[in-house]
Amino acid sequence: MIHIIIGILNGDNKNETKGHPGYNSILAINNKLSTIYGPNYLDIRSYLISRYNPKIETDVKNYYDDVVPSSFRNDYLHLNDVGNAIVAQKIHENIHILIN
Repeated sequence: MIHIIIGILNGDNKNETKGHPGYNSILAINNKLSTIYGPNYLDIRSYLISRYNPKIETDVKNYYDDVVPSSFRNDYLHLNDVGNAIVAQKIHENIHILIN
């Protein structure tokens, strides 16, 4: 069976920003998923954060809070069409690695 495991995103709320309990829990879960699934795990959370737009003030704030940029979200957590397109492209670029 082929499987791809995509990491959990943290939300733009006080409990899930860098240094808070929810943030630490999400990172711990993602680290565990990475350990268990190895090359079949995709750390999409970190990838999305790295794609922030330094010209958008809220994206910069989100970057420093270690949260997916607001330009990729509909609300505090859920991805918009731009964010979903980035995820789809990243999966497409890595599918040969992820399914081996």
